[in-house]
Amino acid sequence: MNGFVRRPFGESALIPAASVAVGLLLGAVIMLAGSYNPILAYGSLFSRAFGDLYNLGETIRQITPYIFTGLAVAFAFRSGLFNIGAEGQFIMGAVAAAAAGILLELPWYLHVPLALVAGALTGGLWGAIVGWLKAARGVHEVITTIMLNWIALHLANYIVRSALLEKGMARSRYLHESAWLSTPDLTGLFDNARIHYGILVALVLAALFRFLLWKTRLGFEFRAVGFNPDASEYAGINVKSAFVKAMFISGLFAGAGGACEVMGVNAVASIAFRADQVVSGVALNLLASGATIYVCKILLDGAAQTPTLKNVFAKWAVPLLSDIPYLGQALFIAYPTSYIAFLLVAVVWFVLYRTPAGLRLRSVGEHPEAADSLGIRVHRVRYAAVMISGALAAMGGATITLTTTSNFSHSTISGQGFIALAALIFGKWRPAAGMFAALFFGIASALKSVFQVHGITDSIPVEFIYMFPYILTVLVLAGFVGRAVAPAAAGKPYRKGER
Repeated sequence: MNGFVRRPFGESALIPAASVAVGLLLGAVIMLAGSYNPILAYGSLFSRAFGDLYNLGETIRQITPYIFTGLAVAFAFRSGLFNIGAEGQFIMGAVAAAAAGILLELPWYLHVPLALVAGALTGGLWGAIVGWLKAARGVHEVITTIMLNWIALHLANYIVRSALLEKGMARSRYLHESAWLSTPDLTGLFDNARIHYGILVALVLAALFRFLLWKTRLGFEFRAVGFNPDASEYAGINVKSAFVKAMFISGLFAGAGGACEVMGVNAVASIAFRADQVVSGVALNLLASGATIYVCKILLDGAAQTPTLKNVFAKWAVPLLSDIPYLGQALFIAYPTSYIAFLLVAVVWFVLYRTPAGLRLRSVGEHPEAADSLGIRVHRVRYAAVMISGALAAMGGATITLTTTSNFSHSTISGQGFIALAALIFGKWRPAAGMFAALFFGIASALKSVFQVHGITDSIPVEFIYMFPYILTVLVLAGFVGRAVAPAAAGKPYRKGER
């Protein structure tokens, strides 16, 4: 039976199936705790997803972009790269396809493939930037993909606003019908649902994904580099070239997804592209986002946000130092949580580099097998580290609620965790350097407001002002920071006795 399950999927499907079952069970327990009926909830969920042809068509439409971006992330991961930038590649693919669909007039049998190829290639080239920075400068792909997501967001808005905009509307002109991926016949089969032929493109690319990785020499090289880049280089594989090619192909998948979305669903490109649709697909982020709103509704009689807090932190002015011209107001008039954060940097540095506990923690991060052989309980140390890390992150979230927003809602936290991850890599996993990286991000972001106050936006498109901190970060990384080497065992599960 297990072999039968393995054949169509390549790996056992039992683990993901069990994970879904456990997730549904835990969801039922949570709903029962909130006096909700899980049978009714799951029945309604199933009915809305598959209950009739219309809902089935809408479900297929909803999952189509996730197939594309899932293929993009999986392909990069198989090649040893963590592509958080599928969102940016998706956006760039959508804009390129929209431009081809609006600005060109061709027969459908030329227009559809041309727009689709334009979107895929644009996404691929956007991904190749990450691969090149990784290969040429050793810049970690996580930080560059995060930055390029935001650059893509604002660049796409600029392109729509300057070249494709429908007058008086916050969207582009409609694509010519010859570039549409939906037809009346297809939508009619599903009771006028917004299903489109992009699902077929996604399935073809999924088959191509499997063939390329497991049936070609190039795919073998990608998998070899992903498993061990040093051994691959020793065997004669051009690892740097593999990084660029892998990110290009990964971007192709995401870009094709963006093209299908704009050609099949909207037939327009919005001037207000939103971030975090793909990035926030990280499971724990989704869980935290949903769970916090759920708790709010339970505690606050159905309200999805808290009332405005009456007792919050006020800014402190440090005597004498706050009177220093320019620097005084910038550095010494701040919320007390800011000074606590600076103090915690010193505390974390001391614990990591000046205590036995810190030595054990770093040894587990670099070489858990060696640490285990010396009697260090690897799993216990890792659990403790994750709990402390979570507590520090929670303090950061509480800081926002107790200072700038004075309440909590679904939009209170919007991407700060990923910027913190970028700061960590920017600072090469060192507390003090990470602090300065966070300050750099903050200053670069604040420059947007400075530019607007001084009227610079009158001569420079506002989207370029918004892109400035992210472009500056990429340039600094490529020019000065370069390679950032993570702890050797970071993100790798440890199983006692395995090598």
